[in-house]
Formats: sequence, structure tokens, C-alpha cells
Amino acid sequence: LNANGTLQRIYDPLSGDQASGTGRVQFDNNIIPVGRMNALSRRLQDYYPLPNVEGTGAGGFTNNYRTTRHAFTDRHNYDAKVNWNRTSSHQLWGKYSHMNAVVDDLFNFPLGSSDDDGCDTKVHLITGGQTWSFGKSLLLDSAVGVSIMDQFCSSADFGLGMLGLDFGIPGTNDQGRGDPRYAGMPEFRTGFQALGNSPTWTPTYRDEGTTSISSNVTKVVSNHDFRFGYRLDYLHLDNWQPERANPRGRFDFAQNSTRTFGTGSQTANFYNMYAAFLMGLVGTARKSYQYELFTGREWQHAMYFRDRWSVNQKITLDLGLRWEYYPIMTRADRQIEMLDRNTLDVLIGGVGGNPKNMGLEAPKDAFAPRLGGVYRLNDSTVLRSGYGVTFDARGMSAQEAFRGDFSYPLVLNALFQPVAGTNTFGWYGTLNQGIPLLTGPDLSTGRMHLPNDYGMQTAVPESTHRGRTHSWNVALERRVF
Repeated sequence: LNANGTLQRIYDPLSGDQASGTGRVQFDNNIIPVGRMNALSRRLQDYYPLPNVEGTGAGGFTNNYRTTRHAFTDRHNYDAKVNWNRTSSHQLWGKYSHMNAVVDDLFNFPLGSSDDDGCDTKVHLITGGQTWSFGKSLLLDSAVGVSIMDQFCSSADFGLGMLGLDFGIPGTNDQGRGDPRYAGMPEFRTGFQALGNSPTWTPTYRDEGTTSISSNVTKVVSNHDFRFGYRLDYLHLDNWQPERANPRGRFDFAQNSTRTFGTGSQTANFYNMYAAFLMGLVGTARKSYQYELFTGREWQHAMYFRDRWSVNQKITLDLGLRWEYYPIMTRADRQIEMLDRNTLDVLIGGVGGNPKNMGLEAPKDAFAPRLGGVYRLNDSTVLRSGYGVTFDARGMSAQEAFRGDFSYPLVLNALFQPVAGTNTFGWYGTLNQGIPLLTGPDLSTGRMHLPNDYGMQTAVPESTHRGRTHSWNVALERRVF
């Protein structure tokens, strides 16, 4: 029964017109015959636990089961630093930091949690630098740093093997490729709480690092304090994470297949979707397959100049200008890929006569002024004001247009839907048919057509223009005592 007391009618999807939904016949007594139920669905249904609390909503089927989750965080940080005063004017230093963090907080319904789910993150940071004084008015400071992060994340079902294939559903998990990273339970959206609802971003294998070098010179001349410097960053990323369409597979059942259309018809709800699940009628099927490792290699450059000018005893001005340059990133062993939006062909930079950067140009006009001023009204009152521009300095591999998890052919994100004309009241296939085998393209020609069942997010020329933030501030400082 629905929340308003009406009976939600369940119709035979094999009756009537599949394209329009008209003419369908309601099941006798609103009960699906046992012979029409899918054997795989009945096996999956056994995973639902019995209610253990009184539910709410239609039929009392909402919030009618409670369980206990166990989560913990265990983090250890270690730091060691050495300073060496080589001379009275020259200091050297080095530092090592390490973090080992385990966060156990992921949950799978109906499998629960385990001691091995969550994320294990290890970070190593090695830095060194110097400060060197050349007389009373000249100072050189430099630093170099290397940061390395290694992360592995998995859900509670990861250690249970290829559950979808074990159920007998073709095309799930690793599709028979022998790759243990696709282990776990596919997701089944039945109308009730989804079975196998592990986060689709798991498992995650992430190796990320940054190398940074900076050097700055400070020179004091009369009432001017000049400072200028340069910074170089190198970022690398190796990431296995085919998350967009679920690496284990996902099935949404065809709720409109068990309703009719016409005078007096009802809108489909979770009862209709569960009925489709019991008959194994899949509305849409999804699957992610990582064809290449997500990689990113990129350089970042920045230079700046600043003059802190003491105009007089009352006024100090801080005048600075920063310039930043972000060359187009590459993959580990090839150039960037891009979708030709006119032909829907995917092009690989530098292959088959394609431009190296696919027409992407790194802007060279990223100038960021930084201005500030201090005005001392009297011995107790100071007025401060400032303005600055900041550019988005995230690595390109972290930005949506360049991320690998939705970029064909690095990952194949497939969506399988009913054939044209039946997509409203029909269904794609059955659980027994599963998901077709996903196969990657030949990259050697530098051009491949984007298959109709696959999605892609692509960079465009505008993607290289970084966001900027303008900041203003005014403050009045008053000494009271």
C-alpha cells in the first residue's frame, strides 16, 4: 500500500505495448508468479535482512532496520629537524616529516564493515634550505622540498572476491580479466536500500608527489626593502580509480516496465522498481573499466618582485607583482587527449599528426598584483589596507577538465540503456545478460571515435584559463591599554 492507503498496481511487462506502456495487464491479485521471478534476483533478495524496528512511510518500509557501524581513525606524525650554523652568516637546515594515517569508516549494505575497509595513507616530506647573509643589507634564502603520498582505499566487500561473477552475472567486476582490483559487490538499485552500495570511488591506488624549489633575495636600500624570487614545482600523479560508473558494475531496475500508461494509471514508485528487480529487468546498466593508468606530469613556474617602502614615519607601502606560468600537463608516456566536439572523435596529442598540446595554450599573462599600505594616525591608532590577486594553483590533473576518471580512453565509463523508442517503458536487458565486455581502442593512430555507450569529459581551449580570486581588506588597529 502507498502512504495514502491506495494499492500500487503491478503490471505484467510482457503484456501491452513496450514502447508506450499502454494495454498492460495487472498481475492477478497484484502478485508476480514465482515462475516469472528471476533466480539471480531471488538469490540477491536473500541478502536483505529482516526489519528489526518499526518502519515509517508507505508499507512501513522506510527506516525499518538498524545496525551498528564501527569506525576509527589512527594517525601518527613524526618530525625531525636539524639546523647547522655553518658560519655566523650562513645557516643550513633539513627536515623530515612522516604521516601514517588509517581511517576505517566505510560501510557496505548488506555486508556491513570490516577491519580492512577505509583508507591507509602514508606521506613522506623531505625539505632542506639555507639562509645566507651578505653584509647588513643583502640576504639569500632558498629551499627545496619533496613530498610523496601513497594511498590505498577499499570498502568492506573488497576482500570477498568477484561477487558479481560469483553470483553468475556476466560482465561484472573484472569481466574475467584476472584483475583483483575490481573485487567486491556490484550495486543493485532495487527500489529499496541499494545492495552493494560501496562508494564507487573505491578501490583507490594513488601515488602522488611534488618537488618544489624556491629561492629569494632580499636587498635593503635606504628606505626600500626589495625582495624578489622564483619558484619551480613539478607534480606527478599515478592513480588507479575508475569511479564514475562503478568499477564493479551497477544495475538500475526498470520501474516503468511494471506500470501502464493511460487513464487512471499511476506514477511508478519503489514498488514498481522492486517488482522489476524480482523479474530481473534492468533499466540501465553501468560499468567503469580503467584502460590506462591515470597519470599527470606537469611543471609550474612563479616569479615575483616586492618593494616595502617606508615613505615616512607614518606611511609604509607594500608594492608587489607576481607572475605565474602553468605549461600544459602531459600523461606519463604521451600527450594530453581531447574530444573533437564536431566529429566526436577522441584525439591523442602528438600522435597521427595531431598537435602536441591539442591546441591548448598556457596563458602567459597571469600577473597578480599585491598591494598594501599602513598609515599610523598616532601612537595608538593604525589603519591598514590591502589588495591582492590569487590564481588557482591546483595541478591540472586535479581539475575536472583534465582528470583521468572521466577521460576516454583512460577510462571507459559505459552506460547501457533501452533501445530507442522503448527507453520510457522498456528495459535494457536482464540480470542474466549482465554487462557487455568493455574493450579499449587502438591509440596508435591518434584518432578514435567515442563509442555511443561511453561518456567523456574533455578539455577545451578555455580550460587553461585559471580561476582568480580578488581580495580586499581594511583594518583599524587601536591600542587601548
